[in-house]
Parts: sequence; C-alpha cells; structure tokens
Amino acid sequence: MMLDYLGEKEAAKRVEEAVDLVLEKGPRTPDLGGNATTEAFTQAVVAALQSL
Repeated sequence: MMLDYLGEKEAAKRVEEAVDLVLEKGPRTPDLGGNATTEAFTQAVVAALQSL
C-alpha cells in the first residue's frame, strides 16, 4: 500500500481495517458480487474510517 511506502504505517493499517470492515458487511461493488457503485463503496470506507 502506498501509505506503507510513505512511512505512514498507522494510517495504512486504519485504511486496511476500514476496507476489511466494508468488505465484510457491504456494500459491495458488482465485481465483488454486489450492486453498489464505487462512490457508495468509498463512502462506506470513509464512514468506517471515522468509526475506528
């Protein structure tokens, strides 16, 4: 992940945790078996980041 490369290990960990949460609970984009838009997925990741 680019954040790791830039030395932002904690930020990288938080982003990965947020993405994992969203992948677990949804929404998912069509390539992952769902019907959400990329925008909806991104908004869910941002919301997950704010809750961590």
